[in-house]
Amino acid sequence: MRNLIIFLISMTLFLSCTKQIDTNNLNHEILNAVLEDRLQLDSSKMVLQFDKTADTIDIKQIILVGQIFKNCKLDTLTKEFRIFTRRIPYRQNQFFENSLDYIRQQLRDTTPQFWNSTLIDFKLRFAPTLTEKKVSFIGEMHNKNSYLVVSNPLVNTSGEVLVFAQLYTKKYFIDKVYIFRNISGKWQNITSETNVTEVVKKQPVRLKTKDGWTETTEQALIFKGILK
Repeated sequence: MRNLIIFLISMTLFLSCTKQIDTNNLNHEILNAVLEDRLQLDSSKMVLQFDKTADTIDIKQIILVGQIFKNCKLDTLTKEFRIFTRRIPYRQNQFFENSLDYIRQQLRDTTPQFWNSTLIDFKLRFAPTLTEKKVSFIGEMHNKNSYLVVSNPLVNTSGEVLVFAQLYTKKYFIDKVYIFRNISGKWQNITSETNVTEVVKKQPVRLKTKDGWTETTEQALIFKGILK
């Protein structure tokens, strides 16, 4: 009886570790699919044309932010999935259809995780301990580099994968959403959409803290449009 209990415990631990390894491998397979697309923008210029206005996004050398972005949620009050600046209605959305509970389980894991450079297929600049919080406020660090933040992939009950990639440049945020499907053993992008948001610095304001007065600058985000 004692040997049976030990065997069952060992099998449970083995299956748990195997599932973790499989999830880790899947996440990096999706990351590599995203990098294959986003690294095409490395050290380039993108011309924007919205309505009667035009501008150029100057994309510097891209650095992949090490921390996997997990700050997202299913808002049951507004019936929206929220991530970065996006608000996606999930009712009657094909990806979320019949998968809400399954996705909600995945969102419960908020443990900080980081990408593993040994599982990345591309040669790129990688900041293993950098976080989205440190690159989301535009400053001097954006003069020489643009920063790519990739979300934790979410899987629906059909095996499709939803992932978001936000590129932080000096003046604009470029946010792209992908849905991948495994076709003949390779992850294929079956649909995607890119939002562009302009970053506008506000006038500095003085705030009182416990150590005295400090000056801070806030930034406002202005949605510019969708790239096709």
